[in-house]
Amino acid sequence: MISTPLRSLLLATSALGLLAACSGSGEVASSGSAGPVTIGDGGGNGGGETGPDVSFVPEGFSCPTGTTASTVTSGSTEVEACVIAQGTVTQDLTLPGTASGQRVGYILEGGVFIGENVIENPSGASATLTVGAGAILMGRSGSDALFITPGSRIEVEGTAAQPVVMTSLSDAADGSVDDGLVGGSASQKAEWGGLVISGLAPINDCDLASAAPGSADCTKTGEGGSGSFGGGNATDDSGSLTYLRVQYAGFAFNDEDELNGIAFQGVGSGTEVSYVQVHNGFDDGVEFFGGRVNVDHLVITGAGDDSIDWTDGWRGEMQYALVVQDDVRANRGMEGDNRGNDVNVGEAEGVRSFPVISNFTLFGSAQGDVAAPEADDGMKLRAGTDGLFANGIVIGFTQGVDYDKDNDIEDDSGNVIRTETASQDPALYSIFTAANTADPFDGDAASLFNASGNNNQSANAETVDGVIPGAAELAVPATTVATISAASRTVGLDDTDYIGAFDPDTESNSSNWTTGWTLSGTIPGAAAAGCPAGTTLSSTPVPAGRTEQQVCDMPNEVLFDLTLTAGSLYRLNGPTFVGTDGGPDPEGPLATSAASATLTVDPGVTVFGTSGETAIIVNRGSQLVARGTRGAPIIFTSQQDALGTGAPGRQQFGGLVLNGRARINDCDEGENTPGTAECVKTGEGGSGLFGGNDDEDSSGALEYVVVRYAGFPFNEEDELNGIAFQGVGSGTTVSYVQVDQGFDDGVEFFGGTVNVDHLVITAAGDDSIDWTDGFRGSVQYALVVQADDLANNGIEADNRGNDTNVGDAEGVRSFPTIANFTMFGSSAGGAASPNAGNGMLLRAGTDGILANGIVTGFVDGISFVRQETGEDASTANPEFFALYTDENTGAAVEAQAAGLPTATNITTGTTDGDDGLDGFIPTSTITSIMTPVAVSDLTGANEAVEDALFIGAFDPATETDASNWATGWTVNLSTDLANVADQ
Repeated sequence: MISTPLRSLLLATSALGLLAACSGSGEVASSGSAGPVTIGDGGGNGGGETGPDVSFVPEGFSCPTGTTASTVTSGSTEVEACVIAQGTVTQDLTLPGTASGQRVGYILEGGVFIGENVIENPSGASATLTVGAGAILMGRSGSDALFITPGSRIEVEGTAAQPVVMTSLSDAADGSVDDGLVGGSASQKAEWGGLVISGLAPINDCDLASAAPGSADCTKTGEGGSGSFGGGNATDDSGSLTYLRVQYAGFAFNDEDELNGIAFQGVGSGTEVSYVQVHNGFDDGVEFFGGRVNVDHLVITGAGDDSIDWTDGWRGEMQYALVVQDDVRANRGMEGDNRGNDVNVGEAEGVRSFPVISNFTLFGSAQGDVAAPEADDGMKLRAGTDGLFANGIVIGFTQGVDYDKDNDIEDDSGNVIRTETASQDPALYSIFTAANTADPFDGDAASLFNASGNNNQSANAETVDGVIPGAAELAVPATTVATISAASRTVGLDDTDYIGAFDPDTESNSSNWTTGWTLSGTIPGAAAAGCPAGTTLSSTPVPAGRTEQQVCDMPNEVLFDLTLTAGSLYRLNGPTFVGTDGGPDPEGPLATSAASATLTVDPGVTVFGTSGETAIIVNRGSQLVARGTRGAPIIFTSQQDALGTGAPGRQQFGGLVLNGRARINDCDEGENTPGTAECVKTGEGGSGLFGGNDDEDSSGALEYVVVRYAGFPFNEEDELNGIAFQGVGSGTTVSYVQVDQGFDDGVEFFGGTVNVDHLVITAAGDDSIDWTDGFRGSVQYALVVQADDLANNGIEADNRGNDTNVGDAEGVRSFPTIANFTMFGSSAGGAASPNAGNGMLLRAGTDGILANGIVTGFVDGISFVRQETGEDASTANPEFFALYTDENTGAAVEAQAAGLPTATNITTGTTDGDDGLDGFIPTSTITSIMTPVAVSDLTGANEAVEDALFIGAFDPATETDASNWATGWTVNLSTDLANVADQ
């Protein structure tokens, strides 16, 4: 969930802003490998004793023809750069971006026009301005702006590593261009004029009253003295903008004449605009005055007015746009009209405003239901604009969507003299709006938002994590824009299966399309610089090939909330305990006196242990919240694996231990009653007490988490597993988790009620899935692939050792629901492995439901161990439904299991050498003979389990070996699958 709008993100740098106000500068983010600017006497002035304070002219570099090396004063700072004189550039000009490993800077000395305006002077000279990667263009004041005239071009050739930066002289004057800090403060705006691109594409607002909208004669005078624009060439080419940042721009000449961050005035579709950020502009971030220009990968942060604005008949396309507003002067996320009060002008000529905008995320300044003084609407669609808006997230405004269907025409005294009604309505598809302080949409927008089948949804709260969509957003079906009519024109946008600007399957807060080139500190959830407070910087270097900036040492106790942010590696030098023990009862005295803490781990983070005794242990009442993404899973592993300091292997890391307050049936004090608050137990490996009286207890969340090389034997009876769930309650989220190459069990459940889905266990040293002590949770969609060196059983389970009936009277007998699982043993294909165990070893005392599963490559497929003569026989028997077992070296169903009441629901394959699977996916060998069950129809089944009507962990109707829920985030699956002999 996004909890910090831009105003909060910038608070951390307010001190920097105050210093910048004194010295006349903020800083520009790090943008690649180019070296820092030269400070003092090392500049390009030949190294004299009294050189400029800051030099953007590398030693030995000659400023290009058309510019002049000069020293300019900014406050008390002398800055050397290549100066472009005020006036018109009539010949092509190329500005190299770097020289000798240093970035080159250029100062605009007034308004600089590229080319002569061919509308005003048809015989005027055209020119092209080419700006190389890494270049810095600086304006000294609000009147210093860069104007690209109609018929001329600009080619910005930035890269993700070296974006082109257009900023103010005062921003760059401190010489910290490459130090990665945020430039300026939250209030810095209007420090220079900005970028204006004017073209010859159609518009609908004509200075000449007799001109027809959209015709070559329909031209208009641009703001800020930028000259005429518009015409009849829809495909006009004004050049390209690639990896460009425009910072602290915009200037108000008067209330009606203001420069924006970037103004696109009559710009045609031949112009390319990709990967552009506008930060802290005074007026709009970007404004489109008619034209056809298309934009992708746009970031607007801290705009002083509307972030994205259009008028005068803009008919371009936009995809992948992020807006983050502050509350200094912020207005709307989007504001669009056709042409002011002329609501239908240009309709007949095909130049009514009609943008197509898809995959956008808009964060307003009123996030968290806290009203900001300047907050306004997320999408303000004024009467007259048409358009198609799809797959958007709108959060933290007053109203999410505001549509002015009717326009009032007023006289000079403000009296309404007539009302005009637009003849066209925009269309909304798959728009999600939440956490707004007023309504999700206004009355005029109600019919647009509630249109049947358009998938628009509103909610009180959002679940975005940083910029990545969460559960609420992912529940909104995406719309394929190409299937929607867009005014009888071809739409060139990508088809996506998600809403918002970021793909949750392939992107994370630490790695997405904004990473590396946008201004540091402006993107919610992005990696913070340095080690987080609560950790300490290690002297250990980050090995080559990794992208983290430093190694941070974890404390042995986390007693306050701690977030492990992306951008660092985290080392465990011993066990790390999260919180102190809060006791078995959330209302009890220990709960109030204990130190409760939450350890949060950001997507993409790697945490490693230095030995098998290093583990993360979460005490009762505290939480581990590790929510990765498909594209950026969280990795818990060994030092050898993370740093490459040796061959990785089992026992090198202790693993994860979660202690909860859910009920158990094995009490340290034997006289205590199972399932009560007094029934608690000491966990293995000195991991503390677990158990209690709260089956709905939450120990946090594990999503897209991989645990590698874990498990450690203190002795034969005391061993750490990959993940130990000790008395963990159903309030805990566990989804998409892999344990790879652990020493003991992959996962073990000691009582509790936690529900797990999408579980992968690969190459476990002992049992892959184990439960005891009265486990009553569930596991659904589980893949087990065992190795043949130490592997034992796919599932091993009991109630509480030989106490076969303990807890039954109190409702804490082991009774899990296990559904939709595929288990490969180490003897797959009929080749016996010396360490192979049984597919399912269910010991007397455990009850439960096991349904829709595949078991292949073990000794016995299914084994049930009854008590020996003279011991207390269990009164419970597990039940089997729609299980398929094949290619096991022993019995498909061991004799005692064959006597269970539902053993007839087990089907054995009959074709030698064919386990019925294509990789992991069931083939017709299985699907033709198996009938899956609806788990909800089974008595006693856990309600958390879905009705997935297929056999095994993967749906053969929708998944393949190359594309299924286990792909894209797991490790070592292809290697482990090679151990399955028939593959």
